[in-house]
Amino acid sequence: MKKKTKPIPMTPSCLRKGGVLVSSTLCLMTPAGLLHAQTTPAPAKAGEEVITLEEFAVKESQDPNFILPTQPIEGAIGFSKTIVETPRSVSVVSSEMLANMAISEVADLSRIVPNANTTTRWGIQGNIDIRNMTADTYFRGMKRIEPQGNSRTVLAANEQIEVVRGPAPAYFGSGKIGGYTNMTPKSGRSRAGAYLDESKGFAEITFGSEKKRIASFGYGGSLKLGKEDENPGGYYIFGLIEDSDSYYVNVPLGQKVIQGAISKDINKSWRLETGINYQETQGAGGFLNRVTQELIDDGIYWGGNALVTLDTDGSGKISENEMVDGSPLPTGTFSGLTVSNTGSLGNTNRELVQRFYGTSAANGSRFTAALAGAVPTAGTTNTNSALEALRASNPTFVQTMENDPAKYGNNLKLLNVLQKGFVQDPDTVEAVEVNYHHVALEKELLAKLGLAYIDFVNDKNPDAKIKNQILFDSQDQFKDSELPFYQKQDVWIAEDKFTLEAKLPDDKLPDWLGINSISSVNLRYTNAARRFNSGDYDDRPDLSLDNNIRTPDDTFVSPKENSDYNNGGAPFSGDITTTYAESGVGSMFDIELFEKLNLLVGGRLDYIQAETKVPAGLYRIGTDGLFTTDATAASNSGEGNDLGKSYTISLSGKAPFGLIPYITVGQQTALSDSADLTLPSNLVQAGAYDPAVMTEVGVKGNFLGGKLYAAVAAYSQERSTVTADASGSPLVGGLGNVKGEGIELEFRYAPNKNFWVGGFSVFQKTELVFSGTEFVRVHGESLGFTDVLDPVTGEVIYPAEAFTQGGVASIGVPAGEKTEHPSYPGTSHGLQAQYTFDSGFLISGSGNYISEIHSGRLQTVTLPEALTFNTGVGYKKGDWAVKLDVKNITDVQYFRGRNGTTAGDVLVSAMPGRGYQVTVTKQF
Repeated sequence: MKKKTKPIPMTPSCLRKGGVLVSSTLCLMTPAGLLHAQTTPAPAKAGEEVITLEEFAVKESQDPNFILPTQPIEGAIGFSKTIVETPRSVSVVSSEMLANMAISEVADLSRIVPNANTTTRWGIQGNIDIRNMTADTYFRGMKRIEPQGNSRTVLAANEQIEVVRGPAPAYFGSGKIGGYTNMTPKSGRSRAGAYLDESKGFAEITFGSEKKRIASFGYGGSLKLGKEDENPGGYYIFGLIEDSDSYYVNVPLGQKVIQGAISKDINKSWRLETGINYQETQGAGGFLNRVTQELIDDGIYWGGNALVTLDTDGSGKISENEMVDGSPLPTGTFSGLTVSNTGSLGNTNRELVQRFYGTSAANGSRFTAALAGAVPTAGTTNTNSALEALRASNPTFVQTMENDPAKYGNNLKLLNVLQKGFVQDPDTVEAVEVNYHHVALEKELLAKLGLAYIDFVNDKNPDAKIKNQILFDSQDQFKDSELPFYQKQDVWIAEDKFTLEAKLPDDKLPDWLGINSISSVNLRYTNAARRFNSGDYDDRPDLSLDNNIRTPDDTFVSPKENSDYNNGGAPFSGDITTTYAESGVGSMFDIELFEKLNLLVGGRLDYIQAETKVPAGLYRIGTDGLFTTDATAASNSGEGNDLGKSYTISLSGKAPFGLIPYITVGQQTALSDSADLTLPSNLVQAGAYDPAVMTEVGVKGNFLGGKLYAAVAAYSQERSTVTADASGSPLVGGLGNVKGEGIELEFRYAPNKNFWVGGFSVFQKTELVFSGTEFVRVHGESLGFTDVLDPVTGEVIYPAEAFTQGGVASIGVPAGEKTEHPSYPGTSHGLQAQYTFDSGFLISGSGNYISEIHSGRLQTVTLPEALTFNTGVGYKKGDWAVKLDVKNITDVQYFRGRNGTTAGDVLVSAMPGRGYQVTVTKQF
């Protein structure tokens, strides 16, 4: 029953599909998705058997944009299978789709890929989220450092992006359960340069709204090392530079990307693939602040500045000492409640940072106790309280509240124990129309990302393939914010992975059985260092001011410019270095039964040895509310090890009508690192690995002669969280307890070379479980404050939120509480289409819908549903092409929440309105 095949000699990878030589029409270079170049296949060497798959070649030529998932991929499960044969939810996005749909940023990817809705980190579109969890990023099958939120992910630098939902295959390594992306760079894709018989290239410029200015180029050709060199080879280089403004005022977008690759046969058996990838990102970030439901629904923003001036020396910025002196913690005794600046103070409980509910006086119980006491009157206010400051500066406003204690009694109680730096000045508070182009600005971001790889590959024998991959990846980046927040990160990793793929000989097995295997062993070393301070008083800036300017009273000194605490500076409050070595071994078996059933079984073991160091001498906040030098570095340092186990089992089969049903279950070992790859000491000592599980059931199929692809999948996944250590202290890692389930549908239809259409629908629910008490940022209304009304007109003259917008107030959510995961829509739909006329004209379009969703864990603000449309028209003649794209053509205002879950209720990103871009491409 089993088909017997003999090995077929391999040819340049530009002409290989599944181990056979195919038509030269596969060697295409399409930099903008509009320009196509055909090359002549390299002549077969003596003794090579050349097989031309005419049927496959015809199908390929009918799909010049690589819409249909007919090509074998290895990024999903390791074995070379088409997406229809792969028992997982996978979407492949070609460079042609990226160009024709104007997909250039992470947020754009959700327009064409199901369940890829991605939140933002301070407005920066860095990493990609899949199934409501942060995803891993792989580069040619090797895991990169997480992009985080200090650098943008440049999608245009890739020839192909594989988006896989669920865990990575066992031979890849440890990773996240929600999914991952495997990116093939322009420089590394064979059809864009390897083994070309002549040099080819392109140049491209893009300009558009918000002063968008991008230039890119690519050039490649064959590689010969002297006249006597008979081994084929190729090279390709790609470069991109961007100098643009953005939708947000004073937030620039700058990029520099250079990639280079060489693919060269060393001898008849081995091939060398090597290259570099360097990216430099310059920019800034920020969120829309002072967010209320009124702002989202009606566009009403409450402007105004803080009551107390903190920049007392006139320098134009607030130093650490000025903040402490200008807004000291309230002291005194009121209704039996003693309030002082002593207790368990720290970076999360201090001047301008207050927790409103907790277990000790310093951590917030004074606020709940205050609500149980009597309404304060003149002469009974606490020293340094906001109520005392308001009474001194605006007695009429205080009198308005005192005249109606039934309505405003809680306001007076809370103001009596709240420090004065929080409160907005009633004389400046005013409702205005929001300007969505304005953000609470972070001053500067700079990230330098460097990558180098060298692979040795022996895949001439399709039944026995050997690969050794070496990857070096690094990130040198900093964020300088005057909100304030500064961090400097230096992270690098080095990994060596050896992979062996072997097929058991057919003549050694029964006719009804076929077995293929792939195994790997890897060593990975990570060095992550981070130095930072804390603050982020995001609501102090008044976004109603012209040109999104900052004032001296909402601009703070950062350690980058002055870290001297005693000389008008802001000290570093955190300095951590984590190093860890990981080793792992994994194997997968692809078992074919009776040519009808396919069983995939994979397992993996990972071991980690980690150490975290925190130096002595850092500034910490003492019990008196002031900074002191910390000499207890030893208690903040530690080392330990852990063992992680992973497995996946998939069963699929061929059913009537071309359907392939499947089921996949798996457990994945995930590293509980923070986004910067550091690990807190108690987590290192307790064990840095945590498991995550997933079950997926689906069915796929190719129909209408292979012109229609459709898939549906239902999934359930759970990512566990770290727990408390032996002393009861929480282990703070990068993972949280997340449970999700959903249904995904996707289709792509390409009846001919001129037209294609695709679409998807997602219905899902994701739940967060609080593993320990967590403090979530809120505004005044959530704390018990009420709006102050004009006693005559009844209009709001001072919103409840303004009582706390000078600082950071938070509520403690108790352990075990479950909430809907914020920021990710439960329902989303997408539809895309393109038609290319024989005359050279092209038209494309897409539409997307996302359902309403809460912005944060406390669900105080709901972001509305949104329906957006995009379109594009282009024309190609000869070697020239031009294309106009218009995004959000109906100019819909919609929003995305921030990543993380502790500040989303009050900080969101207002997404860009209508915009355009023009792309001009020249091939040579």
